[in-house]
Amino acid sequence: MIAKGSWVSVYRVLLDPAMRSANLPPETAATPFILWMKGHLTADAEIGDRVEIVTRTGRTENGILEKFEPNFVVNY
Repeated sequence: MIAKGSWVSVYRVLLDPAMRSANLPPETAATPFILWMKGHLTADAEIGDRVEIVTRTGRTENGILEKFEPNFVVNY
């Protein structure tokens, strides 16, 4: 159980492959368009649950809980 207020990472599918533009390369068009976000949980949850978070800018968003206390990664 991940407690309310914990820093987490969530994702949400914005466009399924069938909804993506026909102008994309085939390998890109075959994958969903996904949004990843980080924020604080508004209620207790488990990995894989649909949750609501509050981002650092104060936006309320929802998505599937992916990671607990995600780290900051820079990869070039």
